[in-house]
Amino acid sequence: MDDAEERTRSVIAQAFDRYRQYHETLAPDELERVEMLGRLGREVASELGGEVSSAAVPQRDGMVRVCLWYAAAAPLPEPA
Repeated sequence: MDDAEERTRSVIAQAFDRYRQYHETLAPDELERVEMLGRLGREVASELGGEVSSAAVPQRDGMVRVCLWYAAAAPLPEPA
């Protein structure tokens, strides 16, 4: 895993912990990034003991919003 993936993984983990979701807007030709986000989201969710749902939503400006939602098997403690 390269540095960019490590940073993205860390951001996803923090977002799942704090907000239970992660969103990123990408250009439609960034398919590799979309696939990476899905893979990292599933890995992080699995490590946290839960699952992830995802969607790629086309935006009016031509961009694509990638959405990941974390669902814990057991409730997570509330963020401090």
